[in-house]
Amino acid sequence: MSIVKHWKKLKWQSLHLKRFHLNNKMSSFVPAMIFSSFLGTCADFILIKNGLYSFPVRPFPMIFTVNIFFTLCFLPAATLGFLMYAQQVTPKICWLTIIAVAAVMPFVEETTEKWGWFIHSNDWKHIYSFFGYMVYLSFVWMFHRWYKHLNRSD
Repeated sequence: MSIVKHWKKLKWQSLHLKRFHLNNKMSSFVPAMIFSSFLGTCADFILIKNGLYSFPVRPFPMIFTVNIFFTLCFLPAATLGFLMYAQQVTPKICWLTIIAVAAVMPFVEETTEKWGWFIHSNDWKHIYSFFGYMVYLSFVWMFHRWYKHLNRSD
């Protein structure tokens, strides 16, 4: 026979702790998302500075030469999706996925050029995009794996 009565508030607190635990799992992706944003911004800045491409349509064009929506919103969100997928598959499948995504990106860039969001110089070869995205995704994935290994609590 129990002499302690359970509070309704206590059940809500338990649910709140479970929600925090889920958010804590998601927080393991945040460093890689920040790294991906930083890496993408640096790459864009260097390539724009060298005149290889530009973003004619971008937020705050008088302040930023890079598309900050792409580097601060899209890249971290895409990184989150990629890393969540990468954790579900074997490393071999992840490498194949990196190659597949890198192979598709030149076509995506050509489409965004047609929409007027992106302009490449005449010196640009789309094979650069293939290798660039392959290196970019590899660095982000390896950073995430390194960071997870660094913060394991064994």
